[in-house]
Amino acid sequence: MKKTYDHQFRMLPSEIKKVERLANKLSGRTDAKVTAYSSRPDPLCEDFVICTCEICYNYEDIADFSVKLFAFMPDRRRSWAH
Repeated sequence: MKKTYDHQFRMLPSEIKKVERLANKLSGRTDAKVTAYSSRPDPLCEDFVICTCEICYNYEDIADFSVKLFAFMPDRRRSWAH
């Protein structure tokens, strides 16, 4: 059965860790956290959902960049952050 995008998309804990790990690598810090995200279906491929994630440091300082997560709906383990 094929999973499709719905408006109640929730990121998995492993996907949040992927985003936070990438944000730490990009900023050179160790305390990046995902504080908010929005999702939308990929217009080019119906198997993907694109999540734009807002990053904060130690839940206080807002980062000057955001991280995108591409969630592969048939197998969520294959999601990646960009």
